[in-house]
Amino acid sequence: MQEHQYSPEALEPCRRTAEKLLEQAAERLLGAPQTAPEPVQVNFDWDPVVIDGCVTFHSQVSRGKSRQSIVNFTINLKKLTETQQEQLANFHVRRGAGINDAYDLSWHLSWLVETWLTQVQPELIREDRHTNVREVLLFSR
Repeated sequence: MQEHQYSPEALEPCRRTAEKLLEQAAERLLGAPQTAPEPVQVNFDWDPVVIDGCVTFHSQVSRGKSRQSIVNFTINLKKLTETQQEQLANFHVRRGAGINDAYDLSWHLSWLVETWLTQVQPELIREDRHTNVREVLLFSR
């Protein structure tokens, strides 16, 4: 096997080309560098009165200064499973006590919107329902 000796100066163009190709490959895999994410604020509440077994929820998701989604929806508590009723009751207790965090609030808001869509559009398959949840909560209205 023949050994080659190259000077650092001779290898410099190859190193720059390799770095550029690696950066391009990383950009294709990971996407272009992104700007800082817009701050997200979630406001969520519900009507204290249950009418005919139904409760109305109110949410507003704001992203930055110009984009917001406002969603008001009603869930029929009589149609919830026992597990869903327990989950909702536990969330209400934590929310009322102020001991849930942003993740917990966001997760439950998504879950409640999905539950609402299941009640009002039972024919939707799960993937379509999830798409609708994203559209309702994430896109400007």
